[in-house]
Amino acid sequence: EEFKIPRACSSEKSRGLPFCDVSLPLEIRVDDLIGRLSLSEKALMLTARESPKGDVPRLDVPEYDWGLNCVHGVQSRCGTNCPTSFPAPVNQGASFNSDLWRDMAGGIGRE
Repeated sequence: EEFKIPRACSSEKSRGLPFCDVSLPLEIRVDDLIGRLSLSEKALMLTARESPKGDVPRLDVPEYDWGLNCVHGVQSRCGTNCPTSFPAPVNQGASFNSDLWRDMAGGIGRE
């Protein structure tokens, strides 16, 4: 089974909503989405790993599955295509190799 990343604005239900209309200016789209979210929905979306509580089914908005510790792989529910896990920062620092750090950052960005 292929792992699919959930996307907002990908169903008939949500495509007609202003925040999904790519022809509108970004500020209008953001204001529309924020205005549709309840305070508790906003709070859950700001908390990493609240799955499955961080999604908003009524708006067809999937959870924002984010993490900050990319050194150990971009944190996601990757299925079978998981990201690279890099050595601990103290070990990377001990290399005194800025090219290594730059290459690692590029890999994280691509993943």
